[in-house]
Amino acid sequence: SAGFDNETVHRLSSIIESNTHLSSLIDRLSSIDTDVTRISQSAIEYIRTFDFLWRDDSQLQYQTVIQQDENGEDYTIIVDPNAIPSADVRKYLQNELERLIGIEERLNILPHEIQIGCICIETIPIINLLKTFIFCWKTQYAKLLHRF
Repeated sequence: SAGFDNETVHRLSSIIESNTHLSSLIDRLSSIDTDVTRISQSAIEYIRTFDFLWRDDSQLQYQTVIQQDENGEDYTIIVDPNAIPSADVRKYLQNELERLIGIEERLNILPHEIQIGCICIETIPIINLLKTFIFCWKTQYAKLLHRF
């Protein structure tokens, strides 16, 4: 009603309802808030799937590998960057390298910018940061793998 009297409100309402173009425009404008919220939450949820890259202790994961033997018992493999890796360590390193490549491929799905109406969310800084982090660890794992 925006401060209009009832007669003016009814008159404006009937004019808007009779004009399909104007009615459609108002419907689209009223859905912008919902669209912005939905699209931005979707983008944030996707980016958050990569949270483990900075939350997990990657250095500790790199140095200590928990494996299970054929009986399901846990045992620890210590990764010594100065020694030739054992078969178990090489297998672990190869798996980690493949996992990081898969993560990098998932990052490529994220667009460089997300357009939501008149709002544009730049994702390049986030993508570059995550790719740099992944590249560093891929390099670390690959160096050890290429030692033998």
